[in-house]
Amino acid sequence: MERDELMDVLLDLKHDLGKHLPRPVRWLPPDASADDLRAALRQALERTHGGRSAAALWADAEGELASVAQRPAFQALALAVQRALAWGARLDDPDAALDRAAVEADLLAVGPAVAALMDAVAHG
Repeated sequence: MERDELMDVLLDLKHDLGKHLPRPVRWLPPDASADDLRAALRQALERTHGGRSAAALWADAEGELASVAQRPAFQALALAVQRALAWGARLDDPDAALDRAAVEADLLAVGPAVAALMDAVAHG
């Protein structure tokens, strides 16, 4: 895949996951309940952008980024996405603790990881 095509995929990923993934959790008021956090996290992971799940968006992008999969910046992005998606395993267990700061940090980490891969693709 050509650099311009890779950058288009990454721009979409930055918008869809980097921007929209953390949004529902970030928009919660500071005193949001555990149920509110769980609902916001569910929305973030299952209806990220355009009604698609974060996992589906990542799967599509991951396939298109196969040519850069060996780059450290891609591997860091894949790890950031995996950490964010891993919170989904706790959604259906009402006894599973959700630490809002940790959830938010993991969701927010995806955007800078996409930006780092964009920089790596653009410069080399």
